[in-house]
Amino acid sequence: MLESKARPVPNPKEYGVKVATKLVDCFIIARENGVYEDRFMRKVRAFVNGDFYFSDCGGCGMQIVVAPNGQIGPCHGFCGTREFFVDPKENFDPRKHPFWIEWRSRSPINIEECLDCIALANCGGGCPHNSAVKEGSIWAIDRVFCEHSKAAVNFLIRDLFKQRSQKRGRKCF
Repeated sequence: MLESKARPVPNPKEYGVKVATKLVDCFIIARENGVYEDRFMRKVRAFVNGDFYFSDCGGCGMQIVVAPNGQIGPCHGFCGTREFFVDPKENFDPRKHPFWIEWRSRSPINIEECLDCIALANCGGGCPHNSAVKEGSIWAIDRVFCEHSKAAVNFLIRDLFKQRSQKRGRKCF
């Protein structure tokens, strides 16, 4: 859900915990029915493979958004306000433009508050748009997504423990 100044999430932590719980529940149901759910599986793949998941958002160096008027920017969430959008010149190169350089480096490994988090390696940093709308900067924490990432990691640790314990014939919680 994209943040909105007109209708802000009133309690991001509480909302984030509720959403995170439901997303884990939905993942379990999908997995039991052989359904591949991409958003949660990104976290699962990073966890299982021991990879670092640098970004969960295409705007962080993996997309160019074109507005109806021809302006371009890194994030579709800003199409309405055109913040971070530019009029491309003939020789425009997003790899060298300050907006794309900044957005490319937005990752939880570059956010001080994230460095001690249990979900650092498979979070991806959430939504820069939500951070900017709620906190005034793309570098702020996306609190709702943060709760989702922590719940996902906690679920994955418990689930792995449960699976390994069952293989060894041990009872677990």
